[in-house]
Amino acid sequence: RDAQESRGLGDVYKRQVPGVVYLSDYDLGSNGIAYYDVDYANYTLSSGEDFQPWNSGWSYRNDGVDIQTNSDTSNSNGYHVGYTNNNEWMKYTLNVSETGFYNLKLRYATPQSGAKIKFYIDNVDIAGNVSIGNSGGWTNFVNHFIYNSYIEAGTHVFKVKVDGNTEFNMSSVESVSYTHLRAHETPEHL
Repeated sequence: RDAQESRGLGDVYKRQVPGVVYLSDYDLGSNGIAYYDVDYANYTLSSGEDFQPWNSGWSYRNDGVDIQTNSDTSNSNGYHVGYTNNNEWMKYTLNVSETGFYNLKLRYATPQSGAKIKFYIDNVDIAGNVSIGNSGGWTNFVNHFIYNSYIEAGTHVFKVKVDGNTEFNMSSVESVSYTHLRAHETPEHL
């Protein structure tokens, strides 16, 4: 891998597919490498400008992604990414156990309609344009399902990208192999 690529967090965060990816646990690296955030602090120079906080949520990590705490009890590590802006993204190194089709469950919250998000594996779009609706509030987390995303076995970089100007909070993405759903289960059983 190129030295400028984001680095996975190894055993600190075991991101396995199938499994749950906590979106606040993106790879280590700087803005433009492990994540892209419109507003981020730059500690390498003195600009003389007004103070810019390290993240607008003031929680969890000391870099540019805006992270807040939450009390969601479903697929949550107690944090979510918020204050989203168009074209912001985060990367996650994943270990995919087997090649196949996966159903994804995005955990999100927003009082607005029209939010959009995109999902990539190794910079290849795996879900198309995903639109999410009003969940009933900034702290009312709900699920949105994305069906039949093809992912090959091995180590990959998963990228989550905000696509549009409607803000939302996002907590996690859970993946379940489509072939492992039992006969009586529907994708909502994720």
